[in-house]
Amino acid sequence: MKIAYTINGLVGGLTGKNEIRNDEKYVPMIASYCKKTIDSFFCTDNDIDFFIFTWHTNHIDDFKKIYNPKCLITEKQKQFQIHPSAENTQRSQSHVSRWYGYKKVIEEVISYVNTTNTIYDYVINARFDICWNKQINIQDKTKILLASYIGDERGTKQYFDKSQYFNIDNIPIKNPKSFSVIDLPDHIFGGDFKTMVNISKIYDNIWYLHNEKKYNRGIMMSHHRLLPGMIKEMNKKQNDIIYIDCLNEGGSHDGAYDVFRYRKLTIDKLR
Repeated sequence: MKIAYTINGLVGGLTGKNEIRNDEKYVPMIASYCKKTIDSFFCTDNDIDFFIFTWHTNHIDDFKKIYNPKCLITEKQKQFQIHPSAENTQRSQSHVSRWYGYKKVIEEVISYVNTTNTIYDYVINARFDICWNKQINIQDKTKILLASYIGDERGTKQYFDKSQYFNIDNIPIKNPKSFSVIDLPDHIFGGDFKTMVNISKIYDNIWYLHNEKKYNRGIMMSHHRLLPGMIKEMNKKQNDIIYIDCLNEGGSHDGAYDVFRYRKLTIDKLR
């Protein structure tokens, strides 16, 4: 299968969220570690082209060596205007930044497709710091690939198994008080070319989705609401989706992937 594997944002650190990490000098080492898991579990049966948009302006040569991307664009980190309906916090900045980056990396793919007439069977978007644990076989190219939590990151004891998967058909337009029903991680998602272009419209519609449609946690912005909310706005149904398991921090399940910092590695272990 011919796949455009898109990556945007920052490389996650050894511990903590991207905005609070302080291990910039280890970015190439962490990126290389994560790329090896892509090679082991994703590239074996697929023909993959990488596309990257990043706020890292000082690791261009490193990323070119690690990923050999078809296109790589960097920008100095922006400060975004936050709508009054949301908290004006670093969290909100990170959310808007994430969807701006996705829009930019999809624009790279669109430009490459238009220039080269390349046809991609499938498009993936993922964080830099995704670590794959299992082979992923995308048999139906018409399905949207989403991740579903297993494990317990927030201490809420929300475990998901194959009989309890999030059901996009049941997302309410107005957000319930409970956080539990409509959360999905945005670490990785995929779909056909048209679907992934449509999802990239989250950035241009982010305040409509957050404020008008209430895909949020009150004034707190939430990737876990924006992504499934956008998919619902695209009139997709539960049978349009396939799921993979995400291993949460502290979880005991064998997920299809986890995030680098969940592995609690040290620099010595990376060397």
